[in-house]
Amino acid sequence: MAIAGVDTSATGLIAYSGQIAVISNNVANINTAAFKRSEPRFQDILYQQVITPGAPSNLSSTGVGVSYGRGVAVATIPTIFQQGPLEQGTDLDVAINGLGFFRVRDSEGNIFFTRLGAFQPKGVGGTGPINIQVSNQTLTLDPPVVLPGNNAITTVDSLGVVRQGSFTAQINLTQVQNPDGLEQVGDLLFRETVASGATLTTTPGQPGFGTLVENRLEGSNVDLSNELIGLLQASQNFSLNSQAFVTGNEEVRQVIALVQQV
Repeated sequence: MAIAGVDTSATGLIAYSGQIAVISNNVANINTAAFKRSEPRFQDILYQQVITPGAPSNLSSTGVGVSYGRGVAVATIPTIFQQGPLEQGTDLDVAINGLGFFRVRDSEGNIFFTRLGAFQPKGVGGTGPINIQVSNQTLTLDPPVVLPGNNAITTVDSLGVVRQGSFTAQINLTQVQNPDGLEQVGDLLFRETVASGATLTTTPGQPGFGTLVENRLEGSNVDLSNELIGLLQASQNFSLNSQAFVTGNEEVRQVIALVQQV
């Protein structure tokens, strides 16, 4: 079983290396507005059945069988959509307090969801569609809100009503039936999939929807102390599996040496 032991410990090395990578990404984005941390979930791998439970055995009258675990694997890495802290923002920054996403559209018409409300154009009398800038692309609200640019201050109330002088418009929120099924594409954007289920778009403040907070941004929901605890545990697990791998590899070497002497 030495070779099986090497394979089993190798699965632990791969799984906990993946956990360390996820934690590293969380910590790297601790100051990224609207970032949502991820958390790997593990599962054991299909067992190797040597004696099936219930089968007769010379060593046991209970028929419990003999099986060997074949290791561990990362089953899924869900995004944790827990609310982040509300932090001071600037003109036209809007945070979601509660459930929901901003629905945005890129230049090619693709729809995404985001919690980032760092909206443009900023400044008194801003004109044009309200949008967000992520990396090298501009995404506009969907449905769009186009400011007329009448030299008035732009405000957004808790129910998503946008005002610029006599002009008014509405920012909506979208609720996703199964947020865990959204595809994380980077740039704080999520994309709808079959697994994410149905969506519902309506005004903020409706039952099941959050409200908006003007001049605020939602901060990252990464808790550094919890991530460091997770990193310590993952490092210890990786180290233990590394020791098991080395031990199993040495056993294999010794078996090969004995066979060569026969």
